[in-house]
Amino acid sequence: MRYFLLIASLCFAFLVACGDDDSNNPVVVKDLPSSGQDSVSSSSNQDGPDDTKDSSEVSNSSARSSSGKSSASSGKSSAASSSSSLKSVSSSSASSRSVSSNSYKPSTGNGEAEIMPSGTYDCSTYKCVTTEFLNQSMLAAGEYGEFLDERDGQVYKTIQIDFQTWMAQNLNYDTTGSFCYNSDSTYCDSFGRLYSWKTVTGRKDCGYNIFCSLPPSVQGVCPDGWHLPSREEWMRLFDNVGMHGIGSSDNLLFAGGVLKAQTGWNLHSGLDSYNGQDEYGFSAIPSGVKQSMSYVWIENSMYAWTSSEADEASVYQVRFYYSNSTVTVDPGKKEFSNAVRCLKNSDIKILPNSSSSMPNYSSQRAFDLESKEDSLETLSRDDYLNPALQYDSLVDPRDGQVYKTTKIGHQVWMAQNLNYADSVRTPILAGNSWCYKDKPENCALLGRYYDWDASLEVCPEGWHLPSSAEWTTLLNKFGGNTNAGKYLRARLGWIFRNGADEYGFSAIPAGGRYADDPDDDTVGYLYLGGEAYFWSSSALDEKTAYRMNISYSSDLAHLGLYTKYFGHSVRCIQD
Repeated sequence: MRYFLLIASLCFAFLVACGDDDSNNPVVVKDLPSSGQDSVSSSSNQDGPDDTKDSSEVSNSSARSSSGKSSASSGKSSAASSSSSLKSVSSSSASSRSVSSNSYKPSTGNGEAEIMPSGTYDCSTYKCVTTEFLNQSMLAAGEYGEFLDERDGQVYKTIQIDFQTWMAQNLNYDTTGSFCYNSDSTYCDSFGRLYSWKTVTGRKDCGYNIFCSLPPSVQGVCPDGWHLPSREEWMRLFDNVGMHGIGSSDNLLFAGGVLKAQTGWNLHSGLDSYNGQDEYGFSAIPSGVKQSMSYVWIENSMYAWTSSEADEASVYQVRFYYSNSTVTVDPGKKEFSNAVRCLKNSDIKILPNSSSSMPNYSSQRAFDLESKEDSLETLSRDDYLNPALQYDSLVDPRDGQVYKTTKIGHQVWMAQNLNYADSVRTPILAGNSWCYKDKPENCALLGRYYDWDASLEVCPEGWHLPSSAEWTTLLNKFGGNTNAGKYLRARLGWIFRNGADEYGFSAIPAGGRYADDPDDDTVGYLYLGGEAYFWSSSALDEKTAYRMNISYSSDLAHLGLYTKYFGHSVRCIQD
């Protein structure tokens, strides 16, 4: 049986999802990140911690149940009140054939996690974790990935949120020092397991009242290729889904509502108002917590571990609540047993913000105010991308050009300026698009300039010119227009204030084409190295339309009106 399952695992790992061939549509290519070997703790104990079940696990089950009830008073749900509602929730998990953990060896290496298309693994062979709490619309659309934990044959859905790939379900790996709520396996089938601190770190020397001095990333109880997220990585998630500036504490006030599952919260109340929007498919579920001898807060709260210690007795813990949209990340006792959401290893690292210092032109090969045109010859278009990030790619079927793309919130943007020039296929381009200094080689680097009328028709199928509202949504991602510029500017190329470019938008200072009137033969190509201008699809009147302006002179990103016959860059956004 063991060998049958291992062979089946290898067979399924080579399955691919094939779509209909359509040469008229742009092809989006997923660029897979390389394995983050350094993200796994070298000191973690892969054989599991030397831990034993605590006394609550061997005491009388009725005593445990009554203890849980008394601890969950004052308006909180008890295990008894929710057991009936869980039967229907766990049915999809129970119907899948459970694979004994004895059929698989524990993790022994630091291999890369392989994310497969949703539906790859047959749930009659593998134990698929229940999908009851996932975003059903995203599930039906195939937006989740899928990962097989080869230690026990369980299959988890995964979700990528910006540059992080998370398990979209709580870990349910059965090992010493892990518990089902109220010692009832039905709860594990629905909500995953609760893990002690020693177990979750995988370190025998990590006990109560001991400062473990953990490395930045710890595999612990997570499968190979995954790790226990740090406090900073959780905060990054909340920034990714927030509508305020990066690092703003206001993001914590709303992240819970965005990340909580659309069902399951305070099930016994019958009120949908306690559920979340689950806009990104993270599907946080109210798995409760084990506090010393008592199980509490099932259906009302999710307590999840971070790898970040606060002191000898406490660790930063993430908590979602049924009653509001707030998330807290505060120290909690190491005596707790919490849920685990594993984060995929990655080589992606956010580099320090370089916007406060003047660039070194010789080392960065950036533009020079005195010799802009000469410096163009030493650059390639990909030089402007953030080397710390992994981009996806778009192939434009009209001319075969490839553009890097980046997902920022719910939006997917081209990360490079458009360079489409086929005036036969798109007649409006004749006389209405240009290269810097009228040199085609500059278009290959900077993209083309388009007047507003032409910009409306140049994006490939499945993409479009962003409206002023869509530009505003992007700005709000970074707390509004006041500071958005530093997060949107590329990390080199600017005469001053190179950007942080944390999300890979990589705006380059391509300048623009200017004329006194539409028929004026005397034109100027201005502001190379200092300004980026992008058209929006929103017009005020026959003569003016909204454009986005990002400048070297401040961190402001400004959406304002400009004359339609000027030549500006185009960034397309996915439909």
